[in-house]
Amino acid sequence: MFSLNELTSKFNALSEERKNEVFAEATANASLYNKLIPNVPLLLYILEGESRVPVSQHGPIIESYKAWRDKQK
Repeated sequence: MFSLNELTSKFNALSEERKNEVFAEATANASLYNKLIPNVPLLLYILEGESRVPVSQHGPIIESYKAWRDKQK
């Protein structure tokens, strides 16, 4: 099992292309992933936005996701 800091470090070590792939996959499958591993902040943010994960709880991965999402528009 990895700590949140370890997962964040591993995510940050990914190439931009791989991060984009992870975000696209997480977005496409958020409902399913949330059933398998509930209460993951990124998945909750994807599914319900800031009403579920307030800005004060956004970590670096959610911030990266928001930047990625904004580029998709």
